[in-house]
Amino acid sequence: MAKNVALAAYKAGVKAKSKSGSRGRGGTKIPLGIVLGFVPLVGRGIQLFQAGGFQTLAANLPSSIIPYDFATRRISFANLGTGLWPIIAGLAVHRFIGGGLGVNRALAASRIPWIRI
Repeated sequence: MAKNVALAAYKAGVKAKSKSGSRGRGGTKIPLGIVLGFVPLVGRGIQLFQAGGFQTLAANLPSSIIPYDFATRRISFANLGTGLWPIIAGLAVHRFIGGGLGVNRALAASRIPWIRI
């Protein structure tokens, strides 16, 4: 009868090793496509804060993410180019280039730390 290694290790109180070797955790990775999508929004926020402080920032920055302008109470797509569209483009790059083409898998296999597309 074949000896069950995992059962014997369990009875002995020892953690059994996997047959395929150890699999370490990859750690924290920063998805560059998504982070770079937020860069125009942060830049616009800094400009708004320098122009008029926190009041101007709080009044004008949401119109970069959602198409509704609270000041005029109208739907406006004018400011989405500095907020929503780059974020969506970054998510698409992360999903289709990084995941679909296997770039993230290649980066993980080559053990490049901290970076994902």
